[in-house]
Amino acid sequence: MKVAAIMALSALAFSCTASAASGDAAFVAAAKAVVTQDLKDPESVKFKGLGIYQSASGLNFLCGEMNAKNSYGAYTGYVRFVSAIEGLKVIDSPDSEMLNLLWPQWCYKKIASVR
Repeated sequence: MKVAAIMALSALAFSCTASAASGDAAFVAAAKAVVTQDLKDPESVKFKGLGIYQSASGLNFLCGEMNAKNSYGAYTGYVRFVSAIEGLKVIDSPDSEMLNLLWPQWCYKKIASVR
């Protein structure tokens, strides 16, 4: 099941390429929008440790940590995430091992730091 999910996400990721040299800011903004779109308060998300990474297969991803507010308005703590354009995202959660499997593949080689 996990392998099938990884293969499906990898296939989707193949269509999510973005050149770091031709628009880091646009890529980062789009990837952040994807990762925050379903949150209760997307404007309040805090990011840290952001970077544009190239996967082992040559695709670009925004990798880092995010801290979002819950329904009560309290921050929940930083969690790792991987995001790209076109709706692709994986956010770490206590009951999911998906990010542990994908992180070394998708956040493979840092090509740009993001502030």
